[in-house]
Amino acid sequence: ATIDGQVHAVHVARCRRAEEEHRRRDLVRFRDPSGRNRGDGLALDVLHVDAAAALFTGNAVLNYGRRESQGLSIQAIRRALESLAAANRIESNRITRLVYRTLDESTGEVELSCSTMTARSTMVVPTNWIVRVRRTGGTGSPSWKIDRLTFESLFGKAPPQNLW
Repeated sequence: ATIDGQVHAVHVARCRRAEEEHRRRDLVRFRDPSGRNRGDGLALDVLHVDAAAALFTGNAVLNYGRRESQGLSIQAIRRALESLAAANRIESNRITRLVYRTLDESTGEVELSCSTMTARSTMVVPTNWIVRVRRTGGTGSPSWKIDRLTFESLFGKAPPQNLW
């Protein structure tokens, strides 16, 4: 049991270090251009809607509640991003659960839970998300883009589609 605990602790430490490296390296382009430090270590502010929208494929969909629900187009994703850049601006965010898996050689999926405080919220808002990414481009310059974003829950219930 002690060795299992030590192995688990090392695994958790490596995952946290990899996540922090990812934040510093890949998400830094979304940080607040004023340079102010919110103190939560999260560089993704989504102030630049175009840059954030570029993370999605042109035919990406946004689902509410379940991944099997009817998906809304990239325009719905863009409206959500614009909302996050304005009235629902993220003030702080903490990832409370992160599970990822490879579905095949060109598809991956991440399930995450967040506790988020926005400019409009009066308390921490718990949410659950599923992000599916696909490899795009040819073998010469492959990249990964989000092709399905599922907003699974808001305060433990399916979120309304008119939230943004």
